[in-house]
Amino acid sequence: MNRFNNILNKEITDTEGKTHWISPSASVDSLLVVSGFVLVTKRSIYMTNPNMWCIPCGYMDWNEDYLRGAMRELHEETGVDVREHIITNKDYNRPYSINGTALQFVFELIQRPEIKLEPKECIDYKWVSCSMLKDLEWAFGHDRVISILLNDD
Repeated sequence: MNRFNNILNKEITDTEGKTHWISPSASVDSLLVVSGFVLVTKRSIYMTNPNMWCIPCGYMDWNEDYLRGAMRELHEETGVDVREHIITNKDYNRPYSINGTALQFVFELIQRPEIKLEPKECIDYKWVSCSMLKDLEWAFGHDRVISILLNDD
């Protein structure tokens, strides 16, 4: 399957000393929200930023629209097919992205779905609130994305 990510990513360090990746490729983030908690996954040793936490995310496939890409990445990493759940519609402002190439999509469900992790991509998962963000080591600045999302009224 062809992907946009045929150009290498570049690692940068921000003014706070945090490491981020800049990519010329389009990527999508899937925020799965249930009762004010967001599903996050711990990256496997086979992925960039191993053993760090993030929201389900990944690169777009060729000729894939953003929403379908976000739903695909969520399903590939967690086994959750949001089309099978009732989604509560709520308008969110898109959270901060360091390079402007990541689009975030919010799927707000009524109850927590069964999670079936893809072990080559994810080794653990948690449901987190804002008060839990500081306790985890984050990839891609996703702690800021979650903080913005959960503090949005």
